[in-house]
Amino acid sequence: MLNAWNFVMSAGGLVCFVLWPFSGSTYFEWMAASLPFFYFVPFMYQVSHWYLIPDSGSGSGGGGGGDGSGNDEHLLALVSTMLDHPTPQVSTTQVSTTPVSTMLNYHHPSPIVLSGENGLSSFISTIVKEKKNQVCWFIFDWDQTITNGQGLLKLRGGNQTLDVLNSLNPNRCFVVTGAGDNIQKFHRLSIQMKILKVHVLMGSKENEEEEEDREHRCYYRKGNICIGTLGIKEKAVADLIMQWKSIGDGIKPDCVYFFDDSIENAYSVDTVTKTLLDASLADQVDVHGIWCDLFEEEFGNKKTKNPSVEDDDFSYKKNDLKNQGWLDYYGISREEQIKRIEMYATYHQQMRTKNKKK
Repeated sequence: MLNAWNFVMSAGGLVCFVLWPFSGSTYFEWMAASLPFFYFVPFMYQVSHWYLIPDSGSGSGGGGGGDGSGNDEHLLALVSTMLDHPTPQVSTTQVSTTPVSTMLNYHHPSPIVLSGENGLSSFISTIVKEKKNQVCWFIFDWDQTITNGQGLLKLRGGNQTLDVLNSLNPNRCFVVTGAGDNIQKFHRLSIQMKILKVHVLMGSKENEEEEEDREHRCYYRKGNICIGTLGIKEKAVADLIMQWKSIGDGIKPDCVYFFDDSIENAYSVDTVTKTLLDASLADQVDVHGIWCDLFEEEFGNKKTKNPSVEDDDFSYKKNDLKNQGWLDYYGISREEQIKRIEMYATYHQQMRTKNKKK
């Protein structure tokens, strides 16, 4: 019956199309246009019918114990015939495992986000206790991660942060910041560290006297201070890890924790750094890009700083799909995103209005 239907609809449409110009009848015009449409009406039934045909090699019906490969071949043949394509070959291949260094990116099952001025110190204290038998590196951004970024130099978290930082091994702490490549900025940053009394971040005395490292295109390094020239922090972190034999105490890290108030930088380190390492090293070192979310400190009940300005490191950009994806990655719901973005937008608009009046 289906064969007859297909023949009538296809051949009939062709005949009406030929007769239409000679007869001038609108009837033939209508039939020529309609019959091809009717031809496809039972298409889904035909697909279902063919898919349910028992596999002759299995010895059972469509719901029997066969593997369904015969049905798949019938279905592929049907679709290929109707599309005028040759029947594709059905094959099964095992997915190969790819070395980490050639992967597009790497995703942690539970990305880490810290909130509150004591979030940083509390997290580090927990890691030190839980992983006391492992070698852990702590790598920090500077502005608004260690400091409050408000012009007046102030340590985020005060004495609690200071005590935790100074309890760490100075050979396993680094600062990676995108402050530029001027040698004077090393000196300025060192002075700021001494003012804040975070001497541990300058590294051991042996490393403190090293000249800046100009062999790496993405940053300059002096001791444990790395100043980026291109702002590519995932590359700087990867380079530090690959130099583990010649920096710090020369012991390969088991875990690397990078902290940044910029959600973009944290995301890049969390998902890209491992892909830049040699495959064998990437398998041995666990790398975390940790986002220090400033929202609670800027709008929470215990407000400790003014809201962040709209610069490149700002983490709540409006109408920015990439930024939305980063917030999704770190577990900020869409509803919460909308609320926070609006709060920042309102504040920034108020500041612009206030500045115009001056």
